[in-house]
Amino acid sequence: MTNTIEVTIENLIKKSLEKLHLIYPGHSQLGSPCQTISSESLIAFPAYHHGNNKGKPRISEQEIRFLFIETILSEKPPALCHYSIEAPTEKCYSFSKGKFDLPDPSKGRSASVDTCLYFADPSIPSKKRYKISYIEFKAGNPAPDSISIKKDFLKLLHDAEGRENYFVHIVESGDEWTLDSIRKKYEEAIERAVKPPFLSNLTIFLYFLNQGRFGLYRFSINDPKGKPTLSQEKINF
Repeated sequence: MTNTIEVTIENLIKKSLEKLHLIYPGHSQLGSPCQTISSESLIAFPAYHHGNNKGKPRISEQEIRFLFIETILSEKPPALCHYSIEAPTEKCYSFSKGKFDLPDPSKGRSASVDTCLYFADPSIPSKKRYKISYIEFKAGNPAPDSISIKKDFLKLLHDAEGRENYFVHIVESGDEWTLDSIRKKYEEAIERAVKPPFLSNLTIFLYFLNQGRFGLYRFSINDPKGKPTLSQEKINF
């Protein structure tokens, strides 16, 4: 995939997260924590009505996914032809009994991906004139030995060859200790569930809402064909 398309995707992700920073009522500069609707977006954050979270606005991967779609529709990047939601994977997967086998057409079933982007590419034969990227969204600090992250990484790294795929992760509140803890969960997922060599590239964006414009981190996988490691950089809006 061309560098131009990679830059386009990453810019869309960063703009979506910046919009989330502006409108999320829990940490918004536009109003109090009770405010659940903003003029910056049509997305609302309904408050919980019961339990320990009563009165607190809900935040999940669904809000950032639809903010991402809003950003696509407003930016209209020229190379982007189509997008799809809950796209079926090309390969079959089996996640039974905590095992994370590589895709195998003889067992398992098709999984799904949160969002799939299709970019025009004249170099591809006319019947399949697309470059495709997968994006998975996640919210919250995952539990130790998180199964959901392992499932997502397996799909993003092994479903098809030569793609640039993304994992966008939002956490409501965190500090340096939280960052280190989540990074270790990423590394554990790569080491134990997603065995190299990888077929596609994966970039991870992790955003801490409580850190505002200074809470975005970007992770890249080094040496995807051998013994992979994660590199980390901090990005400001």
